[in-house]
Amino acid sequence: MSSIIENTTWDFVIIGAGPSGSAAAINLASKGKSVLLIDKSSFPRDKVCGCCLNEKSLRLLDSLGVLNKVMEQVSSKLENLSLTIANKNFNIPLSGNGLAVSRILLDELLITQAIKNGTTFLPSTKVKINTQLANTEFRSIKIEGGNNLEIKSRFIILATGLSNPKIFIDPEEQKQFKTYISKNSHIGVGAKVDCDSINIKNNEIKMYVNKEGYVGITRLEDGNIDLAGAISAHKDESLKGQVLIKDTISKILPNNIFKNKNDFQNIVWQGTPLLTRESKLNISKVFLIGDANRYVEPFTGQGISWALESGVMISEYLENTLTSSSINQKNWKRVLKKTQGNEMLKCNIIKHSLRYPKTTSKILSYVLKIPNSTHYLTTLFGHGMATNKDMKIP
Repeated sequence: MSSIIENTTWDFVIIGAGPSGSAAAINLASKGKSVLLIDKSSFPRDKVCGCCLNEKSLRLLDSLGVLNKVMEQVSSKLENLSLTIANKNFNIPLSGNGLAVSRILLDELLITQAIKNGTTFLPSTKVKINTQLANTEFRSIKIEGGNNLEIKSRFIILATGLSNPKIFIDPEEQKQFKTYISKNSHIGVGAKVDCDSINIKNNEIKMYVNKEGYVGITRLEDGNIDLAGAISAHKDESLKGQVLIKDTISKILPNNIFKNKNDFQNIVWQGTPLLTRESKLNISKVFLIGDANRYVEPFTGQGISWALESGVMISEYLENTLTSSSINQKNWKRVLKKTQGNEMLKCNIIKHSLRYPKTTSKILSYVLKIPNSTHYLTTLFGHGMATNKDMKIP
């Protein structure tokens, strides 16, 4: 395998096998391109994720040939959002075309489809990107470890999530990989708990919001429960890690949410870096997609839809231009912003509104009195964004 990988001149090397990287690999390999998909993690792996797939995500999964496999594993669609803001509850009907799916399952299905389409997959592999090879159209990637393999590729796609890794060998190129984090950005948190820990229906999302942040709760395909949210980055230096997260979450969730109070104390939480951010890169032959490019604090499923969409779009942007000198990261960001900018703006509005939960609660009480307002709220929350209204998710 190692000799094949090293001796192949790849059209695309994709670093990061989450939804965006795998989606790009699926599409590019289906067009007959040689694709190497690399991830530093071993699989299966779990991630901090709300695990909600909205209608847009399902349509993208359908285009990637994965939706039917997802539907074989998931029996219930998301039909209701129980939203509690500043202790006032609102029940908002959803489109019924959303699902709750664990990242372990979603990533597995996407990677399997990418391999089926002809992608070569290397998990548990760390790499560094070298400078462009002299007098060629290729860049080289070095695999870290004892084998010291060097790979040649026409294009490199970074789908490395929120980590902004030190991935370039040349220090000057690494300096060009810049990330700008939004002021007052929250951190992401997530955990899984046993199926009997919380009363929640298979077809609903429960969301709790206060000035500390918000936490969403859904039941996954295996019956277990996913908790995920965005919480304030605490300024109290005495609170760190699990203590910080549990202290903050305990102020957001109601006291009686868990059937057994010990269940909450026994949870092991995962965290993320600060969420709302944008990265910039101006390096030949290298492109950013998914969270690595731009991320806005999502609410109920927008994050995965943006990741899948950017993976699909980058393949369309690059597949027929392997030798073109006119394509670059700057133009790619412009294309992506034109498509996703309005949705990210909506999430930014939601994000800022939720920083003032009492005011938002009062406004929402008024809005819900307006006829047909739930339709617009459903769209705003990302669960009414059909691109083909005649299509029904199976």
